Amino acid sequence: MYRYAFVFLSLFSTVFAAGRGSELYDSGWQINTDNDLLTGQTTDRDYTGGLALTLSGQRVQQYPVSIDSWRAGIDALIKFPRLYSASDHLSFHSQQYGMALFTPDDINSEKPVYDDRPYASLFFMSNTEFTVLPEKKRAYVSTLTIGILGLSLAETVQHKLHSITDSTVPSGW
Repeated sequence: MYRYAFVFLSLFSTVFAAGRGSELYDSGWQINTDNDLLTGQTTDRDYTGGLALTLSGQRVQQYPVSIDSWRAGIDALIKFPRLYSASDHLSFHSQQYGMALFTPDDINSEKPVYDDRPYASLFFMSNTEFTVLPEKKRAYVSTLTIGILGLSLAETVQHKLHSITDSTVPSGW
Protein backbone atom coordinates (compact mmCIF):
# COMPACT_ATOMS: atom_id res chain seq x y z
CA MET A 1 0.00 0.00 0.00
CA TYR A 2 2.72 2.48 0.97
CA ARG A 3 4.74 1.60 -2.13
CA TYR A 4 1.77 2.59 -4.36
CA ALA A 5 1.28 5.81 -2.42
CA PHE A 6 4.98 6.63 -2.87
CA VAL A 7 4.80 5.91 -6.63
CA PHE A 8 1.69 8.11 -6.91
CA LEU A 9 3.32 10.94 -4.95
CA SER A 10 6.50 10.64 -7.03
CA LEU A 11 4.54 10.83 -10.28
CA PHE A 12 2.43 13.72 -8.97
CA SER A 13 5.57 15.60 -7.89
CA THR A 14 7.17 15.03 -11.30
CA VAL A 15 4.10 16.30 -13.16
CA PHE A 16 3.84 19.32 -10.83
CA ALA A 17 7.56 20.13 -11.17
CA ALA A 18 7.40 19.81 -14.96
CA GLY A 19 4.76 22.53 -15.03
CA ARG A 20 6.65 24.85 -12.67
CA GLY A 21 8.77 27.48 -14.32
CA SER A 22 7.45 26.84 -17.80
CA GLU A 23 4.16 27.28 -19.56
CA LEU A 24 2.09 24.18 -20.16
CA TYR A 25 1.05 23.39 -23.72
CA ASP A 26 -2.61 23.29 -22.70
CA SER A 27 -3.22 25.04 -19.40
CA GLY A 28 -6.99 25.35 -19.57
CA TRP A 29 -10.02 27.24 -20.75
CA GLN A 30 -12.64 29.57 -19.32
CA ILE A 31 -16.09 30.80 -20.32
CA ASN A 32 -17.18 34.26 -19.16
CA THR A 33 -20.68 35.60 -19.44
CA ASP A 34 -22.30 38.70 -18.10
CA ASN A 35 -25.59 40.37 -18.73
CA ASP A 36 -27.45 43.28 -17.19
CA LEU A 37 -30.28 40.79 -16.59
CA LEU A 38 -28.10 39.32 -13.82
CA THR A 39 -27.89 42.67 -11.96
CA GLY A 40 -31.50 42.64 -10.85
CA GLN A 41 -32.20 45.84 -12.78
CA THR A 42 -34.89 45.94 -15.42
CA THR A 43 -33.15 48.20 -17.93
CA ASP A 44 -30.94 47.75 -20.92
CA ARG A 45 -28.56 50.66 -21.06
CA ASP A 46 -24.96 51.10 -22.16
CA TYR A 47 -23.10 47.80 -21.79
CA THR A 48 -25.82 45.19 -21.82
CA GLY A 49 -23.90 41.91 -21.97
CA GLY A 50 -21.10 39.80 -23.28
CA LEU A 51 -19.80 36.30 -23.75
CA ALA A 52 -16.23 35.06 -24.18
CA LEU A 53 -14.26 31.83 -24.44
CA THR A 54 -10.62 31.96 -23.32
CA LEU A 55 -8.06 29.23 -24.11
CA SER A 56 -4.63 29.25 -22.49
CA GLY A 57 -1.23 27.64 -22.81
CA GLN A 58 1.52 27.48 -25.43
CA ARG A 59 -1.00 26.00 -27.89
CA VAL A 60 -2.63 29.40 -28.52
CA GLN A 61 0.53 30.63 -30.23
CA GLN A 62 0.24 27.84 -32.80
CA TYR A 63 -3.45 27.98 -33.75
CA PRO A 64 -4.11 28.66 -37.45
CA VAL A 65 -6.24 31.66 -36.47
CA SER A 66 -3.87 32.94 -33.78
CA ILE A 67 -2.82 36.60 -33.94
CA ASP A 68 -0.08 36.03 -31.37
CA SER A 69 2.65 36.51 -33.97
CA TRP A 70 1.13 39.93 -34.80
CA ARG A 71 1.06 40.80 -31.09
CA ALA A 72 4.66 39.70 -30.65
CA GLY A 73 5.69 41.62 -33.78
CA ILE A 74 4.13 44.84 -32.49
CA ASP A 75 5.79 44.25 -29.11
CA ALA A 76 9.17 43.85 -30.82
CA LEU A 77 8.57 46.97 -32.92
CA ILE A 78 7.94 49.11 -29.83
CA LYS A 79 10.68 47.27 -27.90
CA PHE A 80 8.27 46.09 -25.20
CA PRO A 81 10.27 42.90 -24.41
CA ARG A 82 13.26 44.94 -23.24
CA LEU A 83 11.26 45.68 -20.08
CA TYR A 84 11.76 42.08 -19.00
CA SER A 85 14.15 40.22 -21.32
CA ALA A 86 17.23 40.81 -19.13
CA SER A 87 15.49 39.32 -16.06
CA ASP A 88 14.32 35.84 -15.18
CA HIS A 89 10.68 35.72 -16.22
CA LEU A 90 7.76 33.44 -16.92
CA SER A 91 5.41 34.05 -19.83
CA PHE A 92 1.87 32.74 -20.19
CA HIS A 93 -0.37 33.00 -23.25
CA SER A 94 -4.09 33.08 -23.87
CA GLN A 95 -6.49 33.57 -26.74
CA GLN A 96 -10.03 34.85 -26.38
CA TYR A 97 -13.05 34.85 -28.67
CA GLY A 98 -16.03 36.92 -27.62
CA MET A 99 -18.73 39.49 -28.10
CA ALA A 100 -19.92 42.61 -26.30
CA LEU A 101 -23.34 44.24 -26.80
CA PHE A 102 -24.42 47.83 -26.07
CA THR A 103 -27.89 49.36 -26.11
CA PRO A 104 -29.55 52.74 -25.55
CA ASP A 105 -31.81 53.37 -22.57
CA ASP A 106 -34.99 53.24 -24.68
CA ILE A 107 -35.06 49.83 -26.37
CA ASN A 108 -38.70 50.30 -27.46
CA SER A 109 -37.90 53.04 -29.96
CA GLU A 110 -37.51 51.83 -33.54
CA LYS A 111 -35.77 55.07 -34.52
CA PRO A 112 -32.30 56.20 -33.40
CA VAL A 113 -32.19 57.99 -30.05
CA TYR A 114 -29.78 60.83 -30.85
CA ASP A 115 -28.98 61.85 -27.27
CA ASP A 116 -28.22 58.30 -26.13
CA ARG A 117 -25.85 55.46 -26.91
CA PRO A 118 -26.65 53.67 -30.18
CA TYR A 119 -27.09 49.94 -30.48
CA ALA A 120 -23.62 48.54 -30.97
CA SER A 121 -21.70 45.29 -30.88
CA LEU A 122 -18.17 44.02 -31.00
CA PHE A 123 -17.28 40.47 -32.03
CA PHE A 124 -13.59 39.93 -31.36
CA MET A 125 -10.59 37.72 -30.85
CA SER A 126 -7.51 38.60 -28.88
CA ASN A 127 -4.16 37.12 -27.95
CA THR A 128 -2.43 37.98 -24.69
CA GLU A 129 1.01 37.38 -23.21
CA PHE A 130 1.25 37.74 -19.44
CA THR A 131 4.88 38.00 -18.32
CA VAL A 132 5.82 37.67 -14.65
CA LEU A 133 9.14 38.71 -13.10
CA PRO A 134 9.01 36.91 -9.73
CA GLU A 135 12.20 38.41 -8.30
CA LYS A 136 11.09 41.96 -9.10
CA LYS A 137 7.47 41.28 -8.06
CA ARG A 138 6.32 42.77 -11.34
CA ALA A 139 4.19 41.65 -14.29
CA TYR A 140 3.60 42.94 -17.82
CA VAL A 141 0.60 42.28 -20.05
CA SER A 142 0.51 42.60 -23.83
CA THR A 143 -2.80 42.11 -25.65
CA LEU A 144 -3.80 42.51 -29.27
CA THR A 145 -7.53 42.51 -30.06
CA ILE A 146 -9.13 42.55 -33.49
CA GLY A 147 -12.83 42.59 -34.11
CA ILE A 148 -15.83 43.52 -36.18
CA LEU A 149 -18.27 46.22 -35.12
CA GLY A 150 -22.00 46.27 -35.81
CA LEU A 151 -22.81 42.77 -37.02
CA SER A 152 -26.50 41.93 -37.32
CA LEU A 153 -25.75 38.79 -35.32
CA ALA A 154 -25.90 41.01 -32.21
CA GLU A 155 -29.58 41.75 -32.87
CA THR A 156 -30.30 38.03 -33.22
CA VAL A 157 -28.46 37.21 -29.99
CA GLN A 158 -30.23 39.92 -27.98
CA HIS A 159 -33.66 39.08 -29.42
CA LYS A 160 -33.23 35.39 -28.55
CA LEU A 161 -32.02 36.18 -25.03
CA HIS A 162 -34.91 38.57 -24.41
CA SER A 163 -37.48 36.08 -25.74
CA ILE A 164 -36.03 33.29 -23.54
CA THR A 165 -36.13 35.51 -20.45
CA ASP A 166 -39.55 36.99 -21.32
CA SER A 167 -38.01 40.49 -21.42
CA THR A 168 -38.93 43.39 -23.66
CA VAL A 169 -37.56 42.62 -27.14
CA PRO A 170 -35.42 45.51 -28.43
CA SER A 171 -36.83 47.34 -31.46
CA GLY A 172 -34.08 49.59 -32.69
CA TRP A 173 -31.35 47.37 -34.09
